[in-house]
Formats: sequence, structure tokens, C-alpha cells
Amino acid sequence: MANYPVCCIAEMPIAVLNNLLDQAHAGSEELVPNSDHELSVVGAADDGSSRLPEGVTAPPLDDNFKPFVASSLEDATRNIGSAQYFAILDQQSAADESAVLVHCQSDSSVTTVRVTFKSVQNLLVSLSMATIGFEEISSIASTEGGIYGRAAETPRKGAPAPRMKLGGN
Repeated sequence: MANYPVCCIAEMPIAVLNNLLDQAHAGSEELVPNSDHELSVVGAADDGSSRLPEGVTAPPLDDNFKPFVASSLEDATRNIGSAQYFAILDQQSAADESAVLVHCQSDSSVTTVRVTFKSVQNLLVSLSMATIGFEEISSIASTEGGIYGRAAETPRKGAPAPRMKLGGN
């Protein structure tokens, strides 16, 4: 069982963290029944520094849990240890139940893509097992309104029909 870090770059209510942990696990359970929790929320030490958990973070978190809040994506990257893939919660996360997956590449560059809470854990596992690539996730996200796992709005009865695509496919 792997341990994938989750770092906040904005103040995050405990309810949002619990929602992420619950939905991410539920998404994995749909694909692989009896999946374990595999996300670890980076905590704040008493002096305000980051503290990587020894194991996974299982919900529910109590009100005494203090997540570490990094000042930026770069700061988060410095505080998650040697993880190649991890998740970030930002201001948008609380509003739309999405997180940012981060890929730390060997040349020290980072690539990001926004995904739904439900797809966080199974995508991190899939990335680490090389069953999907970051470019593929980004491509799918661009066809789903910019967030992987959230299909574009489907037309509703009485609403305008979607525009037709010309040229096949």
C-alpha cells in the first residue's frame, strides 16, 4: 500500500478534508472493492512546519487536526518529501470538490491537472503504476470542462441543444 501526500495551499475546513478522504476512497472502492485508504494529509507541527504522517490519514479527522498550509505550489513541493505524485487542495477545492494533482518531474519541473475528489486516489495509484499518463489525464480534463472526472454538462430537456461538431468524430 502506497502513501500519497495531500498538501493544502489555502486554509481548509476539516469537513473539506474529510470529504476528500471519503470521496477519494469511495472512488477507489468503485474500481477495486476493499481498497485501502492511501492518502496522507500533511499536518502542521507545533512550530508551524510541515509534518508528513507516518501512515495514511483515515477519516474522520477530529477538530484538533491542523493541516499544514503551504504558501504556494512550490512551497508544497518542498514540503512533501520525495513523492513524485501528490495532491494539492486550494481555494477552489472547497467550492467545487476538486483537487490539483501534481507530478514532480526529474528536471525539477512540475505539471498539474485539476481532478474531482472522487478520482484523486485512483489516479495517484494509476500514475504510480504507470497505467495512465499525466498527459492523458490533462487531455481528458480539457474535454470535461477542465476538471478530470467531471463530464461536461449534459443537455437538459428544454435547454438549447449542444453545438454540432463538423468533420466527423
